[in-house]
Amino acid sequence: MQPESSMRNLVLPFVLSLVAVAPACDDDGDELDPDEPRTPLWLPLLGLVVFAVGLTWLLARSEAPDAAVDEAAPAPSGSAAP
Repeated sequence: MQPESSMRNLVLPFVLSLVAVAPACDDDGDELDPDEPRTPLWLPLLGLVVFAVGLTWLLARSEAPDAAVDEAAPAPSGSAAP
């Protein structure tokens, strides 16, 4: 039980230091500053499309090698020499 106790002794001061350093935030956070530009609607949609295409590509790529291995394997023939 000694290593677990020493780990706990290291983690607790670290977490407490993070809490003590974190600044208090009084503003809402939902509102943009008046000089902050608005994000165009097409930008998140572009990100969604890129994510969907990448995910589809990864899924298609992970299934392709299995089919290629099956096609590349030579078929056993009955006329092979013993």
